[in-house]
Amino acid sequence: PQDTLKDDWAQKTADLIQKKYSEFKINVRIAGFVAGKNSTTFYVEPGYGVSINKIRSFDTDLRPALSGKRVRITGMIPGKPYIGIEVENETGKILYLKEVLEKSDLFNNFKIPLVVGIDPEGKYHINDLSQMPHLLVAGTTGSGKSVWMHAAIISILYTLRPDQIKFILVD
Repeated sequence: PQDTLKDDWAQKTADLIQKKYSEFKINVRIAGFVAGKNSTTFYVEPGYGVSINKIRSFDTDLRPALSGKRVRITGMIPGKPYIGIEVENETGKILYLKEVLEKSDLFNNFKIPLVVGIDPEGKYHINDLSQMPHLLVAGTTGSGKSVWMHAAIISILYTLRPDQIKFILVD
């Protein structure tokens, strides 16, 4: 995470999260944050004796304090002693597929590279379709399933030559 909370919005949000938990007599410290395209993940260090479940149990109480913004408590962040709290950014940023496709070095280790997306820390996720026996794309209406499918198809067609892949699409 960033060592200091320099961003004004992030600092105010961190203060609100810490204040809200202190109102519930839960000792936490905001250790930093990572700003993503659509949400910012706050790294929360629980105080002595504070369980993850106790922190998670107040996720719906955080939303009104944060002006109704979407809040998701992700649990322990792998490899770090923090619990992640994702808060929706004031304005989302668009991830352009071109941004990922221009980084051709990302595709070297894959037979059939499939762009999946980007995580809150800004790391691109690319999987090898040849290693997937099945692929299920699900989500609510308007959540971007079709847009993702178009991006997936483009990522395959953009990264492989016609002699490397034959593409048949059945709907």
